[in-house]
Formats: sequence, structure tokens, C-alpha cells
Amino acid sequence: MAATGSGCSGAAERLRAMPAADVASKIRPETAALWEALRDVLDPEIPVNVVDLGLVCDIRRVDDAVEVDVTFTSTACPAVTIIKEDIQQRLLREADVATVNVEETWEVNWTASRISGCGRDEMKRYGITL
Repeated sequence: MAATGSGCSGAAERLRAMPAADVASKIRPETAALWEALRDVLDPEIPVNVVDLGLVCDIRRVDDAVEVDVTFTSTACPAVTIIKEDIQQRLLREADVATVNVEETWEVNWTASRISGCGRDEMKRYGITL
């Protein structure tokens, strides 16, 4: 699923708007383009990308293999399979990415505080308030 719009215009602005310090600290030079690519993946229930929604916890890359840790808004989230497949398909379109493994993690509890400023702006645009 491709993002149709964003509450933040530039890549640098969006990266600065990352919600949690623990997430921002995981954006390394070798994964920055992958984080940015995942802004094209929208949550199918909420019109916000998975990065700004705070679902992506970490991305690791070794050569052409990528691993992504994601959490969800609840353990009963009906969109888990769709989101994981969309993440995998989007990253496979990136240069030099041959394999993508998307893992659920519940070590990170999702809360609304994980939503970036850009994500909050986008939600407001659609009439969703927290």
C-alpha cells in the first residue's frame, strides 16, 4: 500500500519526528533508506504509515538480508498478516535487498506515545484524535 500523503514534507524532518528515542537511536546509515521506504506502508485501518504510527521497532541489515521487528496496537490486531506482507514486499523493492524477515515483537508495548508528530498530524487530517 502506498502512502498518499504525509503530514511532514522532507525526509530529514520526518526522521527528526520519530516518536521514541529508542527508535530514533536505531536508525543507522545502512538502514536509513529502509526506514524511509517503510513510510510507504500504511496501516490498513488507520491512514498512517507504519513508521509514524510507531509499529516499526527496529531494522537490521546484513549484506542483502533485512530483518524488521514490528509491534502492533494489540495482540488481536486483525491487520498483522497484511502489514507484515506489505513491509516485506516494500523492502524487497529496495536496491540490494534479497530477503526480508518480519518478526512480531511484544517486548515493545505499543502506546499512543509511539506515534510521531507527523503521524499525529496525519491522523488529525482524517479526523482521528487521541
